[in-house]
Amino acid sequence: MNNLLKGLRGIQLINNSLEPTYFNQLVDSSGQPLRWFKGTKCPCLKGGVPQENCTSCKGFGYKYTTQEKIISEFRYYIKSKTFDLGHQNKVNNIKDLRKQKSITFTQNDNMITLNEKANDIIVTYEINRKSEFAKIAIWKNPYLIISIDSTTKDVNKILKITNNNVNINLPNTNFDDISLDITGNTRLYVHPDDHSKLNNKDNIIVEFEQILPIRGSLSNVQMKDITALGPIIEQGDATLSYPSYLLLSVDDLILSLSSIKKRSFLIKKSNSNIDKLPVFEVRTLEIYSDSDTFIEGVDYFIKNGTSIIWINRIPDPTTVLSLSITYCDIYRIIGQLPSSRGHQFRAFPEKVVLKELFNTGAAKEVII
Repeated sequence: MNNLLKGLRGIQLINNSLEPTYFNQLVDSSGQPLRWFKGTKCPCLKGGVPQENCTSCKGFGYKYTTQEKIISEFRYYIKSKTFDLGHQNKVNNIKDLRKQKSITFTQNDNMITLNEKANDIIVTYEINRKSEFAKIAIWKNPYLIISIDSTTKDVNKILKITNNNVNINLPNTNFDDISLDITGNTRLYVHPDDHSKLNNKDNIIVEFEQILPIRGSLSNVQMKDITALGPIIEQGDATLSYPSYLLLSVDDLILSLSSIKKRSFLIKKSNSNIDKLPVFEVRTLEIYSDSDTFIEGVDYFIKNGTSIIWINRIPDPTTVLSLSITYCDIYRIIGQLPSSRGHQFRAFPEKVVLKELFNTGAAKEVII
């Protein structure tokens, strides 16, 4: 029989395929790219009904935040004071489980040295998913287009724009007015008063901050799952297997960056220049009324994949608009399946049940 495998770099267990990091690495390398939003219940959610005009949650009932930093923990059995963490993430705390107290330590990349002897410990660490990069952008009025694979990385914030090492100042442009097109390119909507600063310029460089996606394995609910795992899964549309270091919970949102759907519906124009879209991460949007066709980039633009910003030919309030969109599939976590999270090595991926947040339903919907 094989030498027993390292139970998280410490003792050896039965088989190398059961190493606690093995399953996580497998999902991380081959899973689908996903965006994770942490859900926090909004105070406006009373009696299960959110306030439509709530400025905090935008009428969703929950506030959702992208996870820029992940706090996780792992249990280690170690033989000596110095051991290999298995990664270089920053360690925040180490707890001796036998003595039930925190232990001081030093960290040098992936190597940890304890200041006192312990064998059974819990290591709490943080995974920073933000990084900064620079890429050539193309000016295509009214958008500055950054060609980046959205299924690999997510542009969180645009930091600086330069041309031949000279800063381009766009004082009238809101750098938060970004969205993705159907191919995944990031687009910054540039205010018309700033167009002259970009016209006839090549070699435009955009520096930006990225958030790496999490990865997991999405699958449709099967009848065998209902039989084996009980009624909670019967309410779901899909299941998600994900690395055990991610602390996903009920009411979090999971957006699939590689799954694009189409949907058509009717809305009534609001009293403002901003209309909220009932989905996340809209890639393309066509807007019509009984008497007109509106043009993206001329009459409106998409902000952050969730809102329509009107800039010209703004329809009168209560005008019924017909919208045709493509958008990324998004799910809400409705339950956690029985798993080995309590297992001492937490070696296996976790599994949650997902409910599609915006079911495509009929070909034409009316949303008031």
